[in-house]
Amino acid sequence: MLQRSAYDVYLLGLGIVSNLQVTREAEDALRACQKVFFLYAAPNTIDYVKSFDVEVVQMESLYQEGEPRTIKYRMLAEQVISAAMTDPPVALAVYGHPTVLVMPSKMVRALASTFGLRVKILPGISALDCLIVDLDIDLGTNGIVMYETNYVLVHRPPLDPFIPCLLWQAGVAETRLYSSKPSRPERFQRLQDYLLQYYRHTHKIALAISATSPQVGPHITWVHVDQLVQSYKNITALSTLFIPAERKRKIVDSQLAALLDDPAHLDNITRKCS
Repeated sequence: MLQRSAYDVYLLGLGIVSNLQVTREAEDALRACQKVFFLYAAPNTIDYVKSFDVEVVQMESLYQEGEPRTIKYRMLAEQVISAAMTDPPVALAVYGHPTVLVMPSKMVRALASTFGLRVKILPGISALDCLIVDLDIDLGTNGIVMYETNYVLVHRPPLDPFIPCLLWQAGVAETRLYSSKPSRPERFQRLQDYLLQYYRHTHKIALAISATSPQVGPHITWVHVDQLVQSYKNITALSTLFIPAERKRKIVDSQLAALLDDPAHLDNITRKCS
């Protein structure tokens, strides 16, 4: 017999590639749960979760064209909390990582705090982890800066051509409302114009979608910055825009740079072991 969980709600990240990236930690939580709620899930992922003998509740079919996504997010969060109060523990299982661009997770945590429910967040492999591989990015070389696309369009943060940049959810630029309709090229004109303030017209950027199935590889399209608008058909709701560093930053402290590989300097900044 399974021991009763110490938590009322689990927020689970199931990874990106079907059910192949589910952690053992998440599996243990699924075994403890009575009910699992999904916002998005592939059929094979649903079947996989059902194999843990839990009730599965899906919400994705409830979206309405032109409706704020937050309406359904709130409905989902309220259902999760209601179930947790009646028959805990329950889980909200999400694509990728449960706290990376997942508004329902935030709502569940806020409501759980109001009702005194215990929440456990279990990390999952996020789209960032997959994109690091797909785009061959080494975060330790030049660093990286990340923004949600609409944040950039509304707040206009300065972009640094010396640092690689990821713009999440490029395909839903200029709206927070749900829509299944295809984009017009004009949707990306404002974004292209803003990027051209910081990057050369011919600087290459990637429209990237990581694989969500082991049978299909990642889809990456490289275009020039000034080709973003005309590439609108390649930008979907799953697209992330990757902008490599355009320039290499010069060394400012050449003296320290020379000391980084100097054994004598290492002795000066460390103590001998006793």
